[in-house]
Amino acid sequence: MNAAELMDRVFDVYKRSFWKQLAYAAIVATISTFALGFIIGFLGVGAIFIFSLGDVSALGVASLIFIVLVIVVFALLMQAALTTGAILLSRETFMGRVIRLPMKQLVGAIWRAFTALFAQLILLTPVIATAVALIYGYIRFAAYVDVLFGSRFYYVLLIILMIAVTIGVLLLVHLFSLSIAVAVTERSYFFNAVVRGIKLLGGDFWRLFGVRVMWFIIIFVFMGTAQGLLMTIPSLLGIFFAGIPAVMILVLVFNMIFMVGSMAISFAMYPLDGILTAVIFFNQRIKKEGLDIEISIEELYRAL
Repeated sequence: MNAAELMDRVFDVYKRSFWKQLAYAAIVATISTFALGFIIGFLGVGAIFIFSLGDVSALGVASLIFIVLVIVVFALLMQAALTTGAILLSRETFMGRVIRLPMKQLVGAIWRAFTALFAQLILLTPVIATAVALIYGYIRFAAYVDVLFGSRFYYVLLIILMIAVTIGVLLLVHLFSLSIAVAVTERSYFFNAVVRGIKLLGGDFWRLFGVRVMWFIIIFVFMGTAQGLLMTIPSLLGIFFAGIPAVMILVLVFNMIFMVGSMAISFAMYPLDGILTAVIFFNQRIKKEGLDIEISIEELYRAL
């Protein structure tokens, strides 16, 4: 498939499984948001209590590290849960099966996806730390060179350096992008899933990176446009009819509609990355391993 065909297939898969994708994303995102709020609140109260004891710098630092680790683990679990559901539903759609979420497989698949994400984090951490150290080192070096610090060249070089680091991290994220689909569908864990995903990307890395960039731009523009339209009415009412009580009440109503609409748009967007990953994964398997033949044989057996 070329880029246009891949995107068409993503929208086709999403259209055929839309309501189940939306329901799953809404449930997981809502539960995750409340759970994350509870975790942050609980850990925050604990941290405040520890710091209130007085000179407990070592314990305080350890507490902050623990809080960060808990939040990171929870964020990985939330991402694993959201992506896993989208991939499993996309697999059923792609294979031409009855579109339903295989609940018996869900918990195990989420755990495998979490291990793949954790492996990615391990691989990305030293790269990101090196990049941050490089930028910090450049800023400190420039501070000692009066001619350089604060000059136009200093800011231009800093921007170029930050853009290069961002692109490098995005390329690495793309390199690891199929590992979750591998973990979910092929029962792989940790670095095995990452290595398998890299192999499937082989030969199509740049083409698929371009597809992901175009996909991100499309989604970004769509979300910005949709949320902008939702904000337009209350903003205009607030500007032109400020001070009129009835209009102010109407503005509050439209603001509530905006909040609900923004939430609905977010829920609708959550599955798209997982669907794109699933479609690329199955397309690569068809291209490299003849998965379409396996699907045809499976359909033949179901028809008998």
